[in-house]
Amino acid sequence: MIDPAYIISGKDHADSLCSASHGAGRKMSRKKARKSITGSELRKRLKQKSVSLLGGHVDEAPMTYKNLEDVMQSQSELVNIEGKFHPLIVRMDKV
Repeated sequence: MIDPAYIISGKDHADSLCSASHGAGRKMSRKKARKSITGSELRKRLKQKSVSLLGGHVDEAPMTYKNLEDVMQSQSELVNIEGKFHPLIVRMDKV
C-alpha cells in the first residue's frame, strides 16, 4: 500500500524461468495480522506516507509484507528497473 511500485523488464536470465516477483511477499499471515495490527495503526502508517486507502483491511497492511527494496535487490540479476512510482490512492476490496 505504501511502497513504491516498479516497472521492470527481464534480463533473459535462464534461472528466472521467464518470471519475476509480482510483489514483496507476505511476512505475516492474514490471521496474525488481524490479531496484531489495529485499524488505527494502519491509518497512522498510511497518513505518514500520504496514501489514501479505499476499502481494504488490516490483513493487507504494509507491515504484513516483506521489505520491497530488499526483494528488488535480491532479483537485480534477473530484472532491469525501468520506472518507479509511489502510490497516492490505493483501492482494495472490502473484507
